[in-house]
Amino acid sequence: MTDPTQPANNFDLWYVTPNDLERFNRAFYERTKERYEFIKGAKFPESELYLEPCEIKEVIVDGVRGKVKGFKGKFYIVGEPEILQFLYDFGLGVRTGQGFGLIDVVRRK
Repeated sequence: MTDPTQPANNFDLWYVTPNDLERFNRAFYERTKERYEFIKGAKFPESELYLEPCEIKEVIVDGVRGKVKGFKGKFYIVGEPEILQFLYDFGLGVRTGQGFGLIDVVRRK
């Protein structure tokens, strides 16, 4: 996930993972809202949206445009059913077009 409040040229600040949960959830909400409104062409439903980590591992991989910081693991995503379906359909994060952001439903809380 990238943090829209940080400079893109600072790798450590630009990419945020659930290891910094408060900052991650702010970025998660903002980036999901941006993508939803761009892709759906509709206003984002104002409701809570956040991730609760259960088992998270931070990873750095080589992406199309250089290194990308991300995470993998198991977590709960709390939000409206419409937004959860959007995340399932379009992926989580901002690099989904490059093959990142895949989520799979293991079980519902």
